[in-house]
Amino acid sequence: MNNEPQQAPWYKRPLPLPGWLPGWLFATLLAGAISTLAFNAGLRDWSWGGVFGWFAAGAGFVLATLSLTALRLKPGQERPSFLPPIWVRHPVLISLMVFISLIWITDRHITTGARHGSHPIVEGPAAVAAGVLLMAVGATGSCLIMRREPRSAPRTAAGIAGLAIIAAGLIFAAVRIAQSLG
Repeated sequence: MNNEPQQAPWYKRPLPLPGWLPGWLFATLLAGAISTLAFNAGLRDWSWGGVFGWFAAGAGFVLATLSLTALRLKPGQERPSFLPPIWVRHPVLISLMVFISLIWITDRHITTGARHGSHPIVEGPAAVAAGVLLMAVGATGSCLIMRREPRSAPRTAAGIAGLAIIAAGLIFAAVRIAQSLG
């Protein structure tokens, strides 16, 4: 019998990154650089706005994906280096919630999506209420993050950032509602 230890497959081995560069930051920066090169070269638009816009879009998409992936971790499971820490992950998830809420509030309707025929689920004031309620759920989550470990600076920073993002979203929603009422 062969008693040699089995080497892990290539996709389970950690990347040889320097200690000062976490995996989530490397993946985010790499995605931003690749999307900048791909879209700006394809569109032949090398303006500063285009470069920064496509970098932010690529990096933001990957950071949101990594943050959503972190939700699937079980409490005792080992945390891979490609998952962002709580002080990055929570504000990103809250930003996604606020973005979806603001779409509901400004459009004043919630639909099933193009894949299912874009049939309206809720319209009018009920859609606005659903958007505000989703932001309230995010605010509750931010408060719970801070209460879980009150003396943890990363959790407190994540909760405060989440509440600030929700406050900005609510202010934007109030302005949009006031504009629609005329």
